[in-house]
Amino acid sequence: LRPELSLYVVLSGGDDERALLEELVSHAVDGYFNRDESDYSGWFRILSAELAEKSATPFYDALKTYVKMAKDSWHTPGHSGGDSLRNSPWVGDFYDFHMLRADLSVSVPMLDSLMHPKGVIAAAQSLAAKAFGARKTYFATNGASTTNKVIFQTLLAPGDKLLLDRNCHKSVHYGVILSDCRPVYMDCSARPQFGIFGPVPKRAIYEAIKANPDAKAIILTNCTYDGLLYDLKPIVEAAHSAGIKVIIDEAWYAFARFHPAFRPTALEAGADYVTQSSHKTLTAFSQASMVHVNDPAFDEHLFRENFNMYASTSPQYGLIASLDVGRKQAVMEGYRLLDRTVKLSGELRQKINSTGVFRVLELEDLLPEELQQDGIRLDPTKLTVDISKSGYSAQELQQILFERFNIQGEKRTFNTITLLLSMGTTGSK
Repeated sequence: LRPELSLYVVLSGGDDERALLEELVSHAVDGYFNRDESDYSGWFRILSAELAEKSATPFYDALKTYVKMAKDSWHTPGHSGGDSLRNSPWVGDFYDFHMLRADLSVSVPMLDSLMHPKGVIAAAQSLAAKAFGARKTYFATNGASTTNKVIFQTLLAPGDKLLLDRNCHKSVHYGVILSDCRPVYMDCSARPQFGIFGPVPKRAIYEAIKANPDAKAIILTNCTYDGLLYDLKPIVEAAHSAGIKVIIDEAWYAFARFHPAFRPTALEAGADYVTQSSHKTLTAFSQASMVHVNDPAFDEHLFRENFNMYASTSPQYGLIASLDVGRKQAVMEGYRLLDRTVKLSGELRQKINSTGVFRVLELEDLLPEELQQDGIRLDPTKLTVDISKSGYSAQELQQILFERFNIQGEKRTFNTITLLLSMGTTGSK
Protein backbone atom coordinates (compact mmCIF):
# COMPACT_ATOMS: atom_id res chain seq x y z
CA LEU A 1 0.00 0.00 0.00
CA ARG A 2 2.89 2.39 0.72
CA PRO A 3 5.72 1.55 -1.70
CA GLU A 4 7.74 4.56 -0.57
CA LEU A 5 8.14 2.98 2.87
CA SER A 6 10.79 0.37 3.68
CA LEU A 7 9.55 -2.80 5.37
CA TYR A 8 11.56 -4.58 8.06
CA VAL A 9 10.49 -7.67 10.03
CA VAL A 10 11.31 -8.24 13.71
CA LEU A 11 11.90 -11.96 14.46
CA SER A 12 11.82 -13.82 17.77
CA GLY A 13 14.16 -16.54 16.52
CA GLY A 14 11.94 -19.57 15.90
CA ASP A 15 12.50 -21.97 12.98
CA ASP A 16 8.99 -21.34 11.69
CA GLU A 17 9.84 -17.65 11.43
CA ARG A 18 12.82 -18.44 9.20
CA ALA A 19 10.53 -20.10 6.68
CA LEU A 20 8.18 -17.15 6.91
CA LEU A 21 11.08 -14.76 6.36
CA GLU A 22 12.13 -16.51 3.15
CA GLU A 23 8.57 -16.09 1.90
CA LEU A 24 8.46 -12.43 2.93
CA VAL A 25 11.80 -11.58 1.35
CA SER A 26 10.40 -12.68 -2.00
CA HIS A 27 7.69 -10.03 -1.51
CA ALA A 28 9.96 -7.00 -1.23
CA VAL A 29 10.76 -7.05 2.49
CA ASP A 30 13.86 -4.91 2.90
CA GLY A 31 15.38 -6.73 5.87
CA TYR A 32 14.86 -8.16 9.34
CA PHE A 33 15.99 -7.73 12.95
CA ASN A 34 16.28 -10.27 15.77
CA ARG A 35 14.22 -9.31 18.80
CA ASP A 36 16.68 -10.88 21.25
CA GLU A 37 19.56 -8.59 20.28
CA SER A 38 20.81 -6.67 23.30
CA ASP A 39 22.35 -3.84 21.31
CA TYR A 40 19.91 -1.90 19.18
CA SER A 41 22.51 0.43 17.72
CA GLY A 42 22.60 -1.68 14.57
CA TRP A 43 18.88 -1.20 14.10
CA PHE A 44 19.27 2.53 14.53
CA ARG A 45 22.17 2.70 12.09
CA ILE A 46 20.31 0.80 9.36
CA LEU A 47 17.06 2.72 9.76
CA SER A 48 18.90 6.03 9.93
CA ALA A 49 20.64 5.20 6.66
CA GLU A 50 17.26 4.40 5.06
CA LEU A 51 15.83 7.71 6.24
CA ALA A 52 18.88 9.61 5.04
CA GLU A 53 18.62 8.06 1.57
CA LYS A 54 14.91 8.79 1.21
CA SER A 55 15.25 12.39 2.40
CA ALA A 56 18.35 13.14 0.32
CA THR A 57 18.19 15.89 -2.30
CA PRO A 58 21.62 15.69 -3.95
CA PHE A 59 21.11 18.34 -6.60
CA TYR A 60 19.25 20.77 -4.34
CA ASP A 61 21.95 20.38 -1.66
CA ALA A 62 24.71 21.08 -4.18
CA LEU A 63 22.85 24.15 -5.43
CA LYS A 64 22.41 25.51 -1.89
CA THR A 65 26.06 24.83 -1.10
CA TYR A 66 27.25 26.71 -4.13
CA VAL A 67 24.96 29.68 -3.50
CA LYS A 68 26.17 29.95 0.09
CA MET A 69 29.77 29.99 -1.12
CA ALA A 70 28.99 33.46 -2.55
CA LYS A 71 31.41 33.03 -5.43
CA ASP A 72 31.90 36.01 -7.73
CA SER A 73 30.08 35.33 -10.99
CA TRP A 74 32.21 35.73 -14.09
CA HIS A 75 30.00 33.46 -16.16
CA THR A 76 26.45 33.14 -17.47
CA PRO A 77 23.65 34.05 -16.80
CA GLY A 78 23.78 37.75 -17.52
CA HIS A 79 22.22 38.96 -14.27
CA SER A 80 25.43 37.84 -12.47
CA GLY A 81 23.71 36.28 -9.52
CA GLY A 82 21.19 39.12 -9.28
CA ASP A 83 23.76 41.91 -9.28
CA SER A 84 22.22 43.47 -12.39
CA LEU A 85 19.01 44.06 -10.42
CA ARG A 86 20.54 45.14 -7.15
CA ASN A 87 19.29 48.60 -6.14
CA SER A 88 17.41 48.96 -9.42
CA PRO A 89 14.47 51.40 -9.00
CA TRP A 90 12.69 49.74 -11.92
CA VAL A 91 12.75 45.95 -11.50
CA GLY A 92 14.55 45.16 -8.26
CA ASP A 93 11.36 44.94 -6.19
CA PHE A 94 10.12 41.62 -7.57
CA TYR A 95 12.88 39.04 -7.84
CA ASP A 96 14.06 37.34 -4.69
CA PHE A 97 17.80 37.63 -4.17
CA HIS A 98 18.34 33.93 -3.44
CA MET A 99 16.30 32.88 -6.47
CA LEU A 100 18.68 34.79 -8.71
CA ARG A 101 21.78 33.60 -6.86
CA ALA A 102 20.58 30.05 -7.50
CA ASP A 103 20.01 30.72 -11.21
CA LEU A 104 23.28 29.24 -12.42
CA SER A 105 24.53 27.40 -15.48
CA VAL A 106 26.69 24.57 -16.78
CA SER A 107 29.65 26.84 -16.11
CA VAL A 108 29.53 25.43 -12.55
CA PRO A 109 30.87 21.83 -12.77
CA MET A 110 29.75 20.80 -9.27
CA LEU A 111 26.11 21.14 -10.37
CA ASP A 112 26.44 18.47 -13.09
CA SER A 113 24.94 18.55 -16.60
CA LEU A 114 21.32 17.77 -17.44
CA MET A 115 22.39 16.59 -20.90
CA HIS A 116 25.10 14.24 -19.60
CA PRO A 117 24.39 13.70 -15.89
CA LYS A 118 27.08 11.90 -13.93
CA GLY A 119 27.00 13.64 -10.55
CA VAL A 120 24.29 15.22 -8.43
CA ILE A 121 21.67 15.29 -11.21
CA ALA A 122 22.25 11.59 -11.90
CA ALA A 123 21.91 10.88 -8.17
CA ALA A 124 18.68 12.89 -7.97
CA GLN A 125 17.24 11.05 -10.98
CA SER A 126 18.11 7.68 -9.42
CA LEU A 127 16.27 8.62 -6.23
CA ALA A 128 13.27 9.66 -8.32
CA ALA A 129 13.29 6.36 -10.22
CA LYS A 130 13.22 4.46 -6.94
CA ALA A 131 10.43 6.65 -5.56
CA PHE A 132 8.19 6.31 -8.61
CA GLY A 133 8.91 2.63 -9.31
CA ALA A 134 10.83 3.07 -12.57
CA ARG A 135 13.97 1.49 -13.96
CA LYS A 136 15.11 4.91 -15.17
CA THR A 137 13.87 8.44 -14.58
CA TYR A 138 14.89 11.59 -16.43
CA PHE A 139 14.31 15.21 -15.44
CA ALA A 140 13.13 17.64 -18.09
CA THR A 141 12.84 21.41 -17.90
CA ASN A 142 10.53 21.90 -20.88
CA GLY A 143 7.49 19.94 -19.79
CA ALA A 144 5.89 16.63 -20.68
CA SER A 145 5.06 18.33 -23.98
CA THR A 146 8.67 17.74 -24.98
CA THR A 147 9.22 14.34 -23.36
CA ASN A 148 6.29 12.95 -25.37
CA LYS A 149 8.13 13.96 -28.55
CA VAL A 150 11.40 12.49 -27.29
CA ILE A 151 9.76 9.11 -26.68
CA PHE A 152 8.15 9.10 -30.13
CA GLN A 153 11.43 9.81 -31.88
CA THR A 154 13.10 7.09 -29.81
CA LEU A 155 10.52 4.38 -30.53
CA LEU A 156 9.10 5.28 -33.94
CA ALA A 157 10.73 5.32 -37.37
CA PRO A 158 9.07 7.09 -40.31
CA GLY A 159 5.99 5.12 -41.33
CA ASP A 160 5.68 3.17 -38.08
CA LYS A 161 2.15 2.92 -36.72
CA LEU A 162 1.15 4.66 -33.49
CA LEU A 163 -2.24 4.04 -31.86
CA LEU A 164 -3.48 7.21 -30.19
CA ASP A 165 -6.46 8.92 -28.66
CA ARG A 166 -7.72 11.61 -31.04
CA ASN A 167 -8.29 13.87 -28.01
CA CYS A 168 -4.74 13.53 -26.66
CA HIS A 169 -2.53 16.48 -25.78
CA LYS A 170 -1.39 18.66 -28.67
CA SER A 171 2.24 17.65 -28.03
CA VAL A 172 1.30 14.13 -29.14
CA HIS A 173 0.08 15.41 -32.50
CA TYR A 174 3.24 17.47 -32.88
CA GLY A 175 5.25 14.37 -31.99
CA VAL A 176 3.50 12.45 -34.75
CA ILE A 177 4.57 15.10 -37.26
CA LEU A 178 8.16 15.25 -36.02
CA SER A 179 8.65 11.47 -35.93
CA ASP A 180 6.87 11.05 -39.28
CA CYS A 181 5.04 8.04 -37.88
CA ARG A 182 1.66 6.86 -39.12
CA PRO A 183 -1.11 7.74 -36.65
CA VAL A 184 -4.02 5.36 -36.14
CA TYR A 185 -6.62 7.42 -34.32
CA MET A 186 -9.04 6.02 -31.76
CA ASP A 187 -12.10 8.15 -31.06
CA CYS A 188 -12.59 9.09 -27.44
CA SER A 189 -15.87 9.14 -25.56
CA ALA A 190 -17.77 12.37 -24.94
CA ARG A 191 -20.43 13.91 -22.72
CA PRO A 192 -21.73 16.72 -24.95
CA GLN A 193 -24.20 17.89 -22.32
CA PHE A 194 -21.19 19.03 -20.28
CA GLY A 195 -18.71 19.68 -23.08
CA ILE A 196 -16.37 17.01 -21.72
CA PHE A 197 -14.27 14.42 -23.55
CA GLY A 198 -13.35 11.17 -21.83
CA PRO A 199 -11.30 8.00 -22.29
CA VAL A 200 -11.31 5.84 -25.39
CA PRO A 201 -13.71 2.91 -24.84
CA LYS A 202 -11.86 -0.27 -23.94
CA ARG A 203 -13.59 -2.09 -26.78
CA ALA A 204 -12.25 0.43 -29.30
CA ILE A 205 -8.73 0.04 -27.91
CA TYR A 206 -8.84 -3.75 -28.21
CA GLU A 207 -10.21 -3.48 -31.75
CA ALA A 208 -7.42 -1.08 -32.73
CA ILE A 209 -4.77 -3.43 -31.33
CA LYS A 210 -6.30 -6.41 -33.14
CA ALA A 211 -6.58 -4.50 -36.43
CA ASN A 212 -3.03 -3.13 -36.19
CA PRO A 213 -0.79 -5.86 -34.75
CA ASP A 214 2.14 -4.23 -36.55
CA ALA A 215 1.78 -1.02 -34.51
CA LYS A 216 4.92 -0.06 -32.62
CA ALA A 217 3.31 1.84 -29.76
CA ILE A 218 0.09 3.09 -28.20
CA ILE A 219 -0.31 6.30 -26.18
CA LEU A 220 -3.19 7.09 -23.83
CA THR A 221 -3.87 9.91 -21.37
CA ASN A 222 -4.31 8.78 -17.76
CA CYS A 223 -5.86 10.59 -16.06
CA THR A 224 -7.84 12.96 -18.25
CA TYR A 225 -8.15 16.68 -17.59
CA ASP A 226 -11.43 15.93 -15.80
CA GLY A 227 -9.98 13.13 -13.67
CA LEU A 228 -11.13 10.01 -15.52
CA LEU A 229 -8.83 7.01 -15.16
CA TYR A 230 -8.51 3.91 -17.32
CA ASP A 231 -8.45 0.38 -16.01
CA LEU A 232 -4.96 0.18 -17.47
CA LYS A 233 -3.66 -3.27 -16.59
CA PRO A 234 -5.72 -5.32 -19.11
CA ILE A 235 -5.07 -2.69 -21.80
CA VAL A 236 -1.32 -2.89 -21.22
CA GLU A 237 -1.45 -6.68 -21.30
CA ALA A 238 -3.35 -6.66 -24.60
CA ALA A 239 -0.84 -4.26 -26.15
CA HIS A 240 2.16 -6.21 -24.90
CA SER A 241 0.72 -9.48 -26.20
CA ALA A 242 0.86 -7.87 -29.67
CA GLY A 243 4.39 -6.57 -29.11
CA ILE A 244 3.20 -2.96 -28.81
CA LYS A 245 4.96 -0.54 -26.45
CA VAL A 246 2.71 1.38 -24.05
CA ILE A 247 3.21 5.10 -23.46
CA ILE A 248 1.06 6.83 -20.86
CA ASP A 249 0.71 10.60 -20.61
CA GLU A 250 0.30 10.89 -16.84
CA ALA A 251 0.67 14.67 -16.81
CA TRP A 252 -2.19 15.17 -14.35
CA TYR A 253 -1.42 12.23 -12.06
CA ALA A 254 2.19 12.52 -10.88
CA PHE A 255 1.19 12.23 -7.21
CA ALA A 256 -0.68 8.92 -7.50
CA ARG A 257 2.16 6.67 -6.33
CA PHE A 258 2.06 8.13 -2.84
CA HIS A 259 -1.45 7.28 -1.63
CA PRO A 260 -3.38 4.00 -2.07
CA ALA A 261 -6.56 5.89 -2.99
CA PHE A 262 -5.01 6.79 -6.34
CA ARG A 263 -3.16 3.63 -7.30
CA PRO A 264 -2.32 1.71 -9.40
CA THR A 265 -0.15 4.08 -11.35
CA ALA A 266 0.62 3.58 -15.02
CA LEU A 267 4.02 2.09 -14.15
CA GLU A 268 2.39 -0.32 -11.70
CA ALA A 269 -0.02 -1.34 -14.46
CA GLY A 270 2.95 -2.27 -16.66
CA ALA A 271 3.40 0.78 -18.92
CA ASP A 272 6.76 1.06 -20.69
CA TYR A 273 7.03 4.86 -20.70
CA VAL A 274 5.28 7.43 -18.51
CA THR A 275 5.50 11.20 -18.85
CA GLN A 276 4.52 13.37 -15.90
CA SER A 277 4.05 17.11 -15.57
CA SER A 278 5.46 17.25 -12.05
CA HIS A 279 4.72 20.96 -11.94
CA LYS A 280 0.98 20.34 -12.34
CA THR A 281 0.36 18.22 -9.25
CA LEU A 282 3.59 18.06 -7.22
CA THR A 283 5.70 20.79 -5.65
CA ALA A 284 7.77 21.78 -8.68
CA PHE A 285 8.20 24.89 -10.80
CA SER A 286 6.29 25.31 -14.07
CA GLN A 287 7.81 23.30 -16.94
CA ALA A 288 9.56 20.91 -14.51
CA SER A 289 8.66 17.35 -15.52
CA MET A 290 9.83 13.74 -15.44
CA VAL A 291 9.79 10.80 -17.79
CA HIS A 292 9.87 7.31 -16.28
CA VAL A 293 11.05 4.25 -18.20
CA ASN A 294 10.31 0.58 -17.53
CA ASP A 295 10.81 -0.74 -21.07
CA PRO A 296 13.03 -3.86 -20.83
CA ALA A 297 14.29 -3.15 -24.38
CA PHE A 298 15.03 0.52 -23.66
CA ASP A 299 17.64 2.06 -25.98
CA GLU A 300 19.14 4.57 -23.57
CA HIS A 301 21.71 5.90 -26.03
CA LEU A 302 19.08 6.72 -28.65
CA PHE A 303 16.79 8.20 -26.01
CA ARG A 304 19.60 10.40 -24.72
CA GLU A 305 20.41 11.68 -28.21
CA ASN A 306 16.76 12.57 -28.80
CA PHE A 307 16.46 14.09 -25.33
CA ASN A 308 19.48 16.30 -25.92
CA MET A 309 18.10 17.36 -29.29
CA TYR A 310 15.29 19.14 -27.43
CA ALA A 311 17.10 20.10 -24.24
CA SER A 312 18.64 23.50 -23.72
CA THR A 313 22.37 23.59 -23.05
CA SER A 314 21.48 26.26 -20.49
CA PRO A 315 18.74 24.66 -18.35
CA GLN A 316 17.17 26.54 -15.46
CA TYR A 317 18.77 24.92 -12.43
CA GLY A 318 15.97 26.03 -10.13
CA LEU A 319 13.62 23.79 -12.13
CA ILE A 320 15.90 20.81 -11.61
CA ALA A 321 16.15 21.54 -7.89
CA SER A 322 12.35 21.75 -7.64
CA LEU A 323 12.06 18.22 -9.08
CA ASP A 324 14.55 16.97 -6.51
CA VAL A 325 12.67 18.67 -3.67
CA GLY A 326 9.26 17.68 -5.04
CA ARG A 327 10.27 14.01 -5.04
CA LYS A 328 11.55 14.30 -1.47
CA GLN A 329 8.31 15.86 -0.27
CA ALA A 330 6.21 13.21 -2.02
CA VAL A 331 8.20 10.42 -0.35
CA MET A 332 8.47 11.96 3.11
CA GLU A 333 5.03 13.54 3.54
CA GLY A 334 3.07 12.83 0.39
CA TYR A 335 0.78 10.30 2.08
CA ARG A 336 -0.19 12.73 4.84
CA LEU A 337 -0.79 15.63 2.48
CA LEU A 338 -2.73 13.53 -0.02
CA ASP A 339 -4.81 12.01 2.75
CA ARG A 340 -5.74 15.53 3.77
CA THR A 341 -6.51 16.40 0.15
CA VAL A 342 -8.89 13.44 -0.22
CA LYS A 343 -10.75 14.44 2.93
CA LEU A 344 -10.96 18.09 1.88
CA SER A 345 -12.25 17.00 -1.51
CA GLY A 346 -15.12 15.15 0.14
CA GLU A 347 -15.93 18.12 2.37
CA LEU A 348 -15.84 20.58 -0.51
CA ARG A 349 -18.00 18.31 -2.65
CA GLN A 350 -20.59 18.14 0.13
CA LYS A 351 -20.61 21.91 0.69
CA ILE A 352 -20.97 22.68 -3.01
CA ASN A 353 -23.82 20.20 -3.38
CA SER A 354 -25.57 21.63 -0.31
CA THR A 355 -26.13 24.94 -2.11
CA GLY A 356 -28.87 23.37 -4.20
CA VAL A 357 -27.63 25.44 -7.14
CA PHE A 358 -24.24 23.96 -7.88
CA ARG A 359 -23.52 20.23 -8.14
CA VAL A 360 -20.23 18.34 -8.35
CA LEU A 361 -20.52 15.77 -11.12
CA GLU A 362 -20.20 12.14 -10.07
CA LEU A 363 -18.46 9.40 -12.02
CA GLU A 364 -21.74 8.21 -13.55
CA ASP A 365 -22.42 11.74 -14.81
CA LEU A 366 -19.13 11.75 -16.71
CA LEU A 367 -19.44 8.30 -18.28
CA PRO A 368 -21.43 7.64 -21.45
CA GLU A 369 -23.08 4.25 -21.84
CA GLU A 370 -20.15 2.82 -23.78
CA LEU A 371 -17.83 3.28 -20.79
CA GLN A 372 -20.09 1.93 -18.06
CA GLN A 373 -18.40 -1.50 -17.97
CA ASP A 374 -14.82 -0.31 -18.59
CA GLY A 375 -13.73 -0.02 -14.95
CA ILE A 376 -13.18 3.73 -15.22
CA ARG A 377 -12.35 5.53 -11.96
CA LEU A 378 -12.54 9.20 -10.95
CA ASP A 379 -9.67 11.15 -9.40
CA PRO A 380 -11.17 12.92 -6.34
CA THR A 381 -8.73 15.84 -6.61
CA LYS A 382 -10.56 17.13 -9.69
CA LEU A 383 -14.04 18.49 -9.00
CA THR A 384 -16.15 19.32 -12.05
CA VAL A 385 -19.02 21.56 -10.96
CA ASP A 386 -22.27 21.78 -12.95
CA ILE A 387 -23.34 25.45 -12.78
CA SER A 388 -26.27 25.26 -15.20
CA LYS A 389 -28.88 26.07 -12.50
CA SER A 390 -27.12 29.30 -11.53
CA GLY A 391 -28.44 31.33 -14.43
CA TYR A 392 -24.88 32.25 -15.41
CA SER A 393 -22.63 30.93 -18.13
CA ALA A 394 -19.40 29.38 -16.90
CA GLN A 395 -17.49 32.37 -18.24
CA GLU A 396 -19.70 34.83 -16.36
CA LEU A 397 -19.53 32.84 -13.12
CA GLN A 398 -15.76 32.47 -13.36
CA GLN A 399 -15.48 36.25 -13.72
CA ILE A 400 -17.63 36.74 -10.61
CA LEU A 401 -15.56 34.23 -8.63
CA PHE A 402 -12.37 35.95 -9.72
CA GLU A 403 -13.41 39.56 -9.14
CA ARG A 404 -15.52 39.19 -5.99
CA PHE A 405 -14.05 36.16 -4.24
CA ASN A 406 -10.47 35.95 -5.57
CA ILE A 407 -11.04 32.41 -6.85
CA GLN A 408 -9.55 31.15 -10.11
CA GLY A 409 -10.64 27.72 -11.31
CA GLU A 410 -8.61 25.30 -13.43
CA LYS A 411 -10.84 25.19 -16.51
CA ARG A 412 -14.39 25.62 -17.72
CA THR A 413 -16.81 24.43 -20.38
CA PHE A 414 -20.04 26.21 -21.27
CA ASN A 415 -21.77 24.92 -18.11
CA THR A 416 -19.05 23.49 -15.83
CA ILE A 417 -16.11 24.81 -13.84
CA THR A 418 -13.33 22.46 -12.72
CA LEU A 419 -11.55 22.97 -9.40
CA LEU A 420 -8.17 21.30 -8.90
CA LEU A 421 -7.13 20.25 -5.40
CA SER A 422 -3.52 19.42 -4.61
CA MET A 423 -1.13 18.72 -1.75
CA GLY A 424 -1.16 22.48 -1.20
CA THR A 425 -4.92 22.70 -0.63
CA THR A 426 -5.84 23.64 2.94
CA GLY A 427 -9.06 23.79 4.91
CA SER A 428 -8.95 27.58 5.17
CA LYS A 429 -8.45 27.86 1.43
